[in-house]
Order: sequence, then C-alpha cells, then structure tokens
Amino acid sequence: MFDYNKIRNFLIVAESESVTESALRLHRTQSAISQQLQALESELGLNLLERRGGQMHLTREGAQLVRIAKPLFETLELGIRETQGRIDLVDGIIKIGSTPTICDHLLVPHLHLFQQHYPNIGIELVLQPDAVLESRLKDDEIDCAFIIEFKDRDFFDARPCFNFEETLVGTKKYLQQLEKNLGRKLSKFSDIEHARFIDFAQDVPNVRHWLKKNSQSFRKILEGCRPSVVVEDYESVRRFVEIGHGLAMIPKYMSKDALLANRLVEVFPQSKPTLVGVDFATRKKKNRASTLNCFVEYFQQVPKVI
Repeated sequence: MFDYNKIRNFLIVAESESVTESALRLHRTQSAISQQLQALESELGLNLLERRGGQMHLTREGAQLVRIAKPLFETLELGIRETQGRIDLVDGIIKIGSTPTICDHLLVPHLHLFQQHYPNIGIELVLQPDAVLESRLKDDEIDCAFIIEFKDRDFFDARPCFNFEETLVGTKKYLQQLEKNLGRKLSKFSDIEHARFIDFAQDVPNVRHWLKKNSQSFRKILEGCRPSVVVEDYESVRRFVEIGHGLAMIPKYMSKDALLANRLVEVFPQSKPTLVGVDFATRKKKNRASTLNCFVEYFQQVPKVI
C-alpha cells in the first residue's frame, strides 16, 4: 500500500520546485522532506525529481505521476472543503491541562490555530503541576493534559507531542563566585558539587539526568547536590537563575534570548544537552467526545521537536 502522505508532499515539491519552500509550507525540516522523497522513489522504483541549477525539476516519470495524482488529491481536497460546514456543527468546551510554562511557550500558538479550524470549540485551560494534572485527568475533571512526568502512565493513552533540549545555565556573576570558592576555573563536572541548584524535586531530577548523560561519576557528584529551591515550573526556575540564586537546567527555547544577551551563560557548553519529552494524554476510553477527537486529530499533525 502506498503512503499517500508522501505523494501529497511530492506534489507540493513538484509545484514549488524547491525542497526549502516545501519544508516551510509543510512545517517540516528539509532533511525530512528529502528523506520522504527518497523513500517514495524507492517504493515506486522510479526517479521522480532531479536537481538542475539549484532547483528541483520533474523527470518524465515524475511529470506523469503529477498528471495522475494531482487531480485525485484536488478532488479529495474539494470533498473536504465541501464538508467543512460540518466543522461548524462541532461545538462545546475542551478542558486542557498543562503546566504554565509549557502552555505559555509551546501551546498558545497551537491553541490559536486550533480555534481557527474549529471556531465553535471553546478552550478551558487548567494550569497546574504534572502530578495534579494526572490526578485530575484520572478523575475526569479535565479532558486531556500535556504532561512531562507520569506516576502511572499505563492509566492513560499517552503519545509524544513535543521534545525540547535542556542545558545547565547560571549567571556569569554566580559562576565567578563559584570559581572563587573553588580557587580555580570550573573544569570538571565534580566542580559543581557544592553549587546551589533550583530543580523540580529534592533529588534534583533534571540535574541528575544531565549528569548521568555526561559523567560516569554522576552518583558521587550527586551526593553533594541539594536544591536550595524546589519549584515545579520552568518560568520560576529561570527567574531564580537570572537573579543569580544558583544553577538549573533550562529549556533552550526559554534561555536563548538570555544567553544571547549574556544575562545567562551555559555551564560546560560542550556537554551533551538532555532531551525532554512532553506527552499528550487522555483517559483510556472506548468513546471520546467529538470535540476531543478534533483536538486529538489536530495535535497528531503538530511538529514534535522544538
């Protein structure tokens, strides 16, 4: 069976004659589009495109596939547009759970686009820590939630939604104070053993995950690591770091501007960042409300990496 999504993407590349432009239209990376094209050519056993003068051009076989496939997809899109009136019949309210930071930085643009597609579906946001969201989802107090850490993941239908990188950061002034206490420049991971940390729990889970990825001596280093502040919200964590209170793992999408402005500096910039996943979770049910089904279908199309 052919992957019709690959054929649709091929038609867009054929129309624009540019992988770069097609990637922008499809909200995908150029490498992902190129890989799909190569996979389609392999599946069909045909050479569909060739590059000449910096542009993509159709081969004879590619032009023939466009002539066959384009009218079919246009008919399909027309049928979808003709049934778009049914979207207006879907109404109601979806109660969505998220942490404040995930909502502010990742969800808001998508919720805006979702309501452009489904103008009669209202959104009620519940902004609380992961543990509270999980409990409220179990109790049917919310319809779905965006969660990083689960206590009982098996209770839910959970699918990956976003991925983002975290790095260890602090202020230049705090690092200078840390180096003054050490009597030398920071050079080893063990040098941060007695730093102040801001993290999500007493066992410094975010720092632990980063150290485990970067140092074989992470257990010994962690013996001296204790958080001076525990708070389950990235925005609050960042604020503590920016006033020079200590070190913390911060998502790159949150620290980018502060790093460029030198309000923050990356500790051990050559270290490996950690990848954090946000899952979209609903209760395990045989039947879901039509409003929630619309929301689930929308987020299946969202690019995963931030």
